[in-house]
Amino acid sequence: MPAEVKGERLARLQALQEELTLASHRRLLGSIQEVLVEGTSRQGGGQLAGRLRTNQIVNFMGPATLVGQLVQVEIIQAGRHSLGGRLWPVGSSFGLVRDLKAGQLEVSTTC
Repeated sequence: MPAEVKGERLARLQALQEELTLASHRRLLGSIQEVLVEGTSRQGGGQLAGRLRTNQIVNFMGPATLVGQLVQVEIIQAGRHSLGGRLWPVGSSFGLVRDLKAGQLEVSTTC
């Protein structure tokens, strides 16, 4: 098969996958999701990055002390490659947080 045909097929396949992923991300808008905080986001701006249980990346603002913890995040943006969110409940610093190292569950509503 000619390289040109292979390239065209790959491009069509990748475009379809991006459409499907974006549609999947849009279905999450407005939902509250549990996120494992991994570290600082590649997006910069003081954002953190974490992953849903389905391995989707979520970027959101929060303190670096959340790294390694599970937090509740409201999904407010849907992109082709990642999601944007904010800590839940709005106005709290931590929302519902579980420290994976200590295995303890803590509910914090402090600002």
